[in-house]
Amino acid sequence: MLKRIQASVLEGIKKSNWLDAAPMSVALQKVQAMTKHVGYPTHLQTEEAVNAFYERYPDVRDSFLGPWMQALERNMQWCIRDKEHFVFHLIPANAFYLIVRNIMVIMASVIRPPVYVLNGPEAFNFGGLGHVMGHEMMHSFDVDGSQRDATGKLTDWWTPRSRQYFENKTLCLRRSHQTAIRRQASLLNSTLDSENMADFLGLSSALKAFQEYPDNKRFPSLPYNSTQIFFISSCVKWCAVPGSRVAPQYAPWQQRCNVPLMNLDAFANAFQCPQNSPMNPANKCSFWS
Repeated sequence: MLKRIQASVLEGIKKSNWLDAAPMSVALQKVQAMTKHVGYPTHLQTEEAVNAFYERYPDVRDSFLGPWMQALERNMQWCIRDKEHFVFHLIPANAFYLIVRNIMVIMASVIRPPVYVLNGPEAFNFGGLGHVMGHEMMHSFDVDGSQRDATGKLTDWWTPRSRQYFENKTLCLRRSHQTAIRRQASLLNSTLDSENMADFLGLSSALKAFQEYPDNKRFPSLPYNSTQIFFISSCVKWCAVPGSRVAPQYAPWQQRCNVPLMNLDAFANAFQCPQNSPMNPANKCSFWS
């Protein structure tokens, strides 16, 4: 799945009609050079590797504070010495992109329902986990990620022309969110741009990857086809108790579902949304094209 998502992103970059040659080369390099951890750290996949990793830490006996301080010190020494490998907590259900090192992480605790179903239909899994993968990968091109190169170094790798196009694409998506938000009398500001971009670009990449190998399975108990299941699955993970707290860098859950969908012709076609309806506006946002 991850390889198909990456191939989709690379294809989008190559077909871009506004990226100049130099920034296109950097964009391609950024995706290809990105370190991708799915489930567990790639260098800790065997029992021997895990045991070797923990050998540096002291045994905890009668005292707690002393061994804990030693463990912190040894962990910091390892982080300073080893720039190649990366470790992360496995328990939280989370995924993230480390902007300063061009690393994306999908924790093992995310790879379960309602995001992923083992041996489940690809339509559901690409809409769920595939979207998450695309989201994290596309953070490399959000408002902050676009200012760093393939190594995570702060670099202006854009031409003035391509940068202007990028900013216009960002503004289009912001306006799309503002239009949807007005219907809910909520607020929106530019601090949300990066997450909103990752939501939209990640879904577009997952959709393109899914469409390359369409899952034409039917679901006798459901009145939906595979494409509709893909879009429904993309929103299942945003289900929340009404009034639940949303972190300040994210748009409201309903907008994280609706705004990417309302900018995709494939969604409007799949659900036959009337032209100029809220979920099929005449003016839609795009990114690479």
